[in-house]
Amino acid sequence: MKVLLAYDGSEPSRKALKKALELTSQEKGELVILSVTESVCPVSITEKECSLLDNALRKETQNLLEKLKTEMSSASIKVKTVVKEGQPAAEILKYLKENKCDLVVLGSHGRHGAKKFFLGSVSLRVAERSPCSVWIVK
Repeated sequence: MKVLLAYDGSEPSRKALKKALELTSQEKGELVILSVTESVCPVSITEKECSLLDNALRKETQNLLEKLKTEMSSASIKVKTVVKEGQPAAEILKYLKENKCDLVVLGSHGRHGAKKFFLGSVSLRVAERSPCSVWIVK
């Protein structure tokens, strides 16, 4: 079983990580941890400064995922980390379409606490459009 975990460091995504580990361990499968960075550039900075900020964010995210991977080294599963840049829901769906996954696990709300009724906008969009089963963790 190949499980994709959409991870942004929020409390719901940390809970989703626990569930993804549990599910993957039961099946002795593969866990792919995907994190999507969004450009954080204010209008008042130059393109070069924006690029430096985006690169720093990407590197910080890669380091976070590598730390998670190291912490999971004792688990009997294969763990892969992936960092993409763009709009989170779109990048998650793109990854799912390009890579055969059996399940995607994600938190109900992300870092920004954006809510659309009872689900965050990313989890709602992924649930509606995913080519595989979706497990949303509160």
